[in-house]
Amino acid sequence: MKNEMPKTLEISMELSSEAPFTNNNWPSDITFHLNQIELGTWTSPGDYGDSPGKFTPNWWPNVVNQYGLLKFLRITEEGTFMDGVKLSSMTITDVDIRSKQWVFRISVPEDAKNVGGVTIFGSNFGNYNQDILFRLFHSTDQI
Repeated sequence: MKNEMPKTLEISMELSSEAPFTNNNWPSDITFHLNQIELGTWTSPGDYGDSPGKFTPNWWPNVVNQYGLLKFLRITEEGTFMDGVKLSSMTITDVDIRSKQWVFRISVPEDAKNVGGVTIFGSNFGNYNQDILFRLFHSTDQI
């Protein structure tokens, strides 16, 4: 609707680094883009395999990553935040939020300080039984 103003886009996802086998101390600089706009970089602390993921199936090998951390990326009018910590000054208006199609990219650039890879968990894997979730919050202008 014309009078609805996008205020915040929240993207929640379970992530970890990607190490050979597992390593809880394996930092990885994970960068996020939306509609070709770089939102910022978050450093994952490790690739977790010290215990089975709550939803990871029994057939999944126990020598590879089992779970990640549930992260909340928020793009607001004030900037982009990961779990409340500011990643960048990119705002909801910078990312063409009204576009009919969004392109969301998660990557570890080759020139990052910590090139540890990334694992994205989805439904029936890890500790959070969810796929990547997008929630768009808006307000209605009062005339």
